[in-house]
This record gives sequence, C-alpha cells and structure tokens, in this order.
Amino acid sequence: MKALATLNNAMISTRIDDLPPHITFAEYLRMRETIENHWQLKETPKSPFYQRRDMLFIDLLWATGARVDDLCHLPVNAVNFTKRQVRIDMKKSKRVTIVTLDEGLLLDLSRFISDFDVKGALFGFTRFYAYKMVKQYANEVGIEDIHPHKFRHGLAIHLLQQGVPIPVISARLGHASVYVTMSLYMKVTPEIQAEMVKHVKWR
Repeated sequence: MKALATLNNAMISTRIDDLPPHITFAEYLRMRETIENHWQLKETPKSPFYQRRDMLFIDLLWATGARVDDLCHLPVNAVNFTKRQVRIDMKKSKRVTIVTLDEGLLLDLSRFISDFDVKGALFGFTRFYAYKMVKQYANEVGIEDIHPHKFRHGLAIHLLQQGVPIPVISARLGHASVYVTMSLYMKVTPEIQAEMVKHVKWR
C-alpha cells in the first residue's frame, strides 16, 4: 500500500501539465470563501438560502466528483445519513456509485434540508444554471475558463496527491475500471520509470 501511495505521488507531481484541466484544492477553497462573502453583502430574505445552497453544490461537486447533471437532479432521499453515504445515479454510464461523505458535509446537508424544508431534488436547477453559477463565483476570485467538470478532475488529482489508492478513486468517480482512472490521471514519464526501478537488480 505504501509503495502504491509513493507511485501515485510520483506520477501526479512530475508532469502536471499532462493532466486534464482541473480546479485545485486551493481554488475550491477560494470559491467557498467568495460564496460566503457574496451573499453576506446582499440583504434579501432569500440570501441565506442561496448562500447555503450554492455552498453545498460546490462542496458536493468537490467531495463526490459527480458530473453536473447527476448532481443537479440529486434527490434528497439519495443521502443516507445513517450510513454517511450518498447514492449517485450516473446518467452518462447508467450505473450507480455510492460515495461516502464526511461528518461536516452531512451536517450541512441535514440542516439545509431541515431549515428550508427541501423536498424532491436537493438543488432543483438546470445544468445551464449550474455552469453559470460556478463561472460567476470563479470570476469573482479570478479563476478563468472554469466549468463544473473541472471539479471532478480536481478531486481525482487531489486524492492522488494525498496517496489515496487508484481503486478507491476509481470507485468514488464511478469509473468502469481502474484503467480508465489511470489513463486519465497517471502519466508515466522517463523520470518516473527511473525512480520506480532504481532498486531493481538487473544482473
């Protein structure tokens, strides 16, 4: 397991330019901050709702790696608070993936649903609105050329950098196999080859 984590880190750090366009963990945190500040400056009855809804959407984009269509239509009952999981029905692949959530995010979800009596779809907006919303907040912090799918790529790369094994990342993203995940995010360069075989006895 330790060797796999080392390999993950080596592959992810050597040629970052070869990876899919993505949002970084630091950029995600900046977007969270700007959502909070954005709605604090607006004094309307709906401001608390929009602030918490948009924050949750960004948080779930990052934490689950879900595709935007699947998240826009995520039903409230897809969240299992007892098991600390969310069930995501993936429209593109027609498969289902189960993603675990941390306690903080689960608490935010529970309070949002309860405080605003949310029923049916958790968010209930369109793909177009989601793209527009993400771009608006990104522009406020100077992040250019962004769309929701970059969160999915960003999560995978962040988990790799933290040493999370490829099979775990693959399952979280709902990929058909680990080979899909590896083809997207693990780039073997000559430098990586040299590092990984330096202790091999050749003769």
